[in-house]
Amino acid sequence: MRKTIAALIIILMLVFPGCVSQPELRFSTAPCDQDMDPYAKPAAGMLDDRWEDDGTFVAEGFVKTYCGGANITGSYMLQGNDLVLKYRITTGEAVTSCLCAHKVIYEFTNLQRRDYNVTLVPEG
Repeated sequence: MRKTIAALIIILMLVFPGCVSQPELRFSTAPCDQDMDPYAKPAAGMLDDRWEDDGTFVAEGFVKTYCGGANITGSYMLQGNDLVLKYRITTGEAVTSCLCAHKVIYEFTNLQRRDYNVTLVPEG
């Protein structure tokens, strides 16, 4: 009986790997990148994505917004091999008049290792 239950658990883990451990996202941003022209198109885009040795998947992109006073948050949607990275820019009343490109970094743990089609889009 115990062998049957153990085998059933293993089969369920193989069939439904997302149910056992969901990907965890750590989102961060960097200060203004002075090397990027804030007025040139596009307003956002991908820079790089890679697997680290410890199994972490890192995707880096950029978004252009105010130099100060803007808050950037990130989320994602995963469908098969498509990993859609989302960002939202919110501003308060006090924003600076200058624009700049901010690097956005999405770090995933517990993500199934495969080649993903990664895109960066505004949320909403």
